[in-house]
Parts: sequence; structure tokens; C-alpha cells
Amino acid sequence: MQKATLGVCCAAGLLLTSSAIAADLPTMKPAPVFAAPAAFTWTGFYFGANIGGAFSANSFSAVAAPGTNINALARAAANINGTGNANWTSFSGGLQAGYNQQFSNLVIGVEGDVEYIGGRRTRDTGNVLINGVTIRDVDSIGSNWMATVRARLGWAIDRTLIYATGGAAFADMQFSRSQNWSFADGCGIVAGLNSCHNGSSSTNVGWTIGAGAEYALTNNWILRAEYLYADFGKINFATNNSAGFVPPQTIFHSDRSTVQLARIGVDYKF
Repeated sequence: MQKATLGVCCAAGLLLTSSAIAADLPTMKPAPVFAAPAAFTWTGFYFGANIGGAFSANSFSAVAAPGTNINALARAAANINGTGNANWTSFSGGLQAGYNQQFSNLVIGVEGDVEYIGGRRTRDTGNVLINGVTIRDVDSIGSNWMATVRARLGWAIDRTLIYATGGAAFADMQFSRSQNWSFADGCGIVAGLNSCHNGSSSTNVGWTIGAGAEYALTNNWILRAEYLYADFGKINFATNNSAGFVPPQTIFHSDRSTVQLARIGVDYKF
């Protein structure tokens, strides 16, 4: 009986020892594979919206044409009173769309946008007596919209992109002028303030440069901040006195307009 009990105990001990040794042996099962997340890329089409502010600087002048039927005092008065500035600031908001292609850290792209800017400013000198001539100049400058088509060149650091941009700018930049004079040979009427020169013109082509930064919150949603400077050059037009002088009393008008945009936005990358 004792020998049987001893045999059972030895067998149990051998079984436990074998189980422990087997637990320490390497398993033949394959190790679990954890896939690394795909690296973010800026390559792709995107579409988004933005809001911000616009500032426009405008300087204008008037030059009475030499040899026209305007006396020297009136010519000097028209030139002096027709020179000035009218700047405006307004809310801006719009849409943008574009495409980026990433090469290592370098990102090259193209973007187009259209923006509501809706700013306007009027300059009214009131009646001013210059060299014996009473003259009043009313100028109005403004714009409702602006659009750009630009190339972009940036440097990506993972989900952050810093870029420069430049291209063509378009706007309905409008400039109108009314010059009213009161002198003997100004409008053909000796007394009274008369609308001698009225006219308007607009320009819609210029250039723009700027810079910005973007950050990808996810693989699809991107935040952005951007600054643009647009120059629309000079608006030139001429007005003639309505009194029918021969040769006509001609004044050349000029306005130089620039627009600055500072805006933030969000894009969805497809």
C-alpha cells in the first residue's frame, strides 16, 4: 500500500514539473502585428471658408490738362483740392479651394478664392476758397468683392504647413469724383456752385502676395491663418466740363488702390 501511494505521489510530481518546464518553453504562435498609422500627407484637393478683415489704402490726384480753357488760378485750385486720401476698413468673408502636392517636406499648390469685402469711404472737402476760386471736391472709393488665383510654396513639418503665396487679384474697385467750381470761366456761369467735372472709373486687375500657416487637426480637417496684400495699381480717367468750351476743360484723375486681408479659416481635404 505504501509503495502504491509513493508511486502516485512521484507521478504527480513529475507531471507538475513537466507543466512548469513546458510553460517556460518558447511558443510557436506568431507574435501580434500592430500596424503603424499612415503618415499624414498634404497632397490632395481641399475646399473651405474664411472670415477676417480688409483694409484699403487709396490716394488720388487731379491734373488739369495743359492748354485747356481753364485759367491758371482755376487749374491750380482743381489740382490742389483734387489730391487726397480715403482709406476704409471692413469685414471680409469668403470661400477658397485648391490642390497641394507634397514632395518630402516641400509642398507646392495652387489656390483660388473669392471674398466679400464691402468697404467704402467718401471724402468731401466742402467749399474751399483757393486763389479766389471756390471749389468743392467729393470723392468716393470702394469695393464689394475681391478674388485671387495664386500659387503656393510651403514647407511641411508633419501636420504643420508654413507657406508663401502670390498671383493675380481681381476686384470691382470703384472710384467716382465730382468737382464743383464757382468762378467766371469755370462752368460758363459767373455766380453759383456748378457741377463742372463728374465721372467715375473702376479697375479689376492687380497682383497679390502673402503668407500663411495651416495645421491639420485630422486627416481631413485643416485650420488656417493667412495674410494677403493686393495692389490694383492706378485708376485713370478724364472728365470734361459740361459747358461746351472749345477746347474742352479737361481734368485727368488718378487713384491708386491697395487692399490688405487678414483672415482665418477652415478647409476640408478630400
